[in-house]
Amino acid sequence: AAALLFLSWFWQQRGRFAYADAAGCLACALEFAVAALFAVLLLYRRRVSWSPTGILRLIAFALIAFIPQTAHNWLAFGNPFRMGYSLRAHLPSKE
Repeated sequence: AAALLFLSWFWQQRGRFAYADAAGCLACALEFAVAALFAVLLLYRRRVSWSPTGILRLIAFALIAFIPQTAHNWLAFGNPFRMGYSLRAHLPSKE
């Protein structure tokens, strides 16, 4: 995820916003905590990249990047938005 976030920054600095969006969305799909850092990268962009097509492209990349994660959650846990963290074992208390 860190390497993809670095690639997102690298391509953003060179004006390659489509590549930057794809790498950033993949980084967020791999590690959710990276989304805050990717949001900071998005906020520091030039206004040229904030066209309606650029925003739609970012949304499309995000949807495509999260398809494998939601499919896995649906198959494994019965709900595409349920994470495995909520299914940890609850041990009885020793009272």
